Amino acid sequence: MVPVILAKGTIDYLLQGQLFWLSYVILLLKSVGGFVGLFALIDLFEAVRRYRSR
Repeated sequence: MVPVILAKGTIDYLLQGQLFWLSYVILLLKSVGGFVGLFALIDLFEAVRRYRSR
């Protein structure tokens, strides 16, 4: 995720001459939240599968 934010920051700085820190923080939080949500969903699916296989 860090390379994506660095690339986005470089492009913003070169094209617009400024960095948008709030935008980068929101992007990072959304991506981290998405990964946590995905792992929680996978864990829930695995728990249901183990419960049914008893």
